[in-house]
Amino acid sequence: MKLLVSDFDDTLYFRRKGGFKEADLIAINNAKEIIYGICTGRPLSHITSKINEKVDWKFIAASSGAYIVNNDNEVLYESAIDFNITNDFVMEYRDKYRIDFQSEDKDAYTYLERGNFLEPQIIIKDLSEIKNIPVNQIGIHPTSIVQADELFKDISLKFSDRLSFYKNEKDIDVNTKGISKGKAVMVLKQHFPSDSVYAIGDNYNDIPMFEEVENSICFDYSPIEVKNKAKFIVSSLEEAINLINND
Repeated sequence: MKLLVSDFDDTLYFRRKGGFKEADLIAINNAKEIIYGICTGRPLSHITSKINEKVDWKFIAASSGAYIVNNDNEVLYESAIDFNITNDFVMEYRDKYRIDFQSEDKDAYTYLERGNFLEPQIIIKDLSEIKNIPVNQIGIHPTSIVQADELFKDISLKFSDRLSFYKNEKDIDVNTKGISKGKAVMVLKQHFPSDSVYAIGDNYNDIPMFEEVENSICFDYSPIEVKNKAKFIVSSLEEAINLINND
């Protein structure tokens, strides 16, 4: 058996292009020698609502690997950010950016109402509302790529000793120190023994996955920095599945 850890957005699901590609779904569901699952920055509920009954998945690593379940909904791994660190982070950036919180026990929460939401959110006015709720990931949302680059540098200076963070185009995902998609791959290897391990993704936050596998795959539309980290470059998930089947 071969283990394939797959990104979600712009790898399997294309929001700007209407959703899933039928050829990708057929390739995944016909790949009987591949253990397929998702590793994403999104919360679990945003993924299961889209892929259930469409994809034969064996695991989902949500919130950039901070919450991992198998297809029996058994929790394989969970990590939450300390509330005091969450508070420090929000106090630093709340006046400039939309900030949201992903709690896999509950739902996705947004601090104050600012910006457009791709998925349903619960608006909170004060952090005390989620003090007793485990926050698996913080999302912070600049309005441009330039602003995201500047913010990433600032977070690196002020929080690199307490948090892990990864940029995905304009958005930045923030987790407990040590959490990443790479950490998720390490956990998944333990729970799903296989002859070989593959990871596929399209953006910067997928690089930690690539660093933990023998076979990394990205797309011809990925940034050059991501391509430089990949062993294989493909044009679609279907092509990647075919590559793995024949490897």
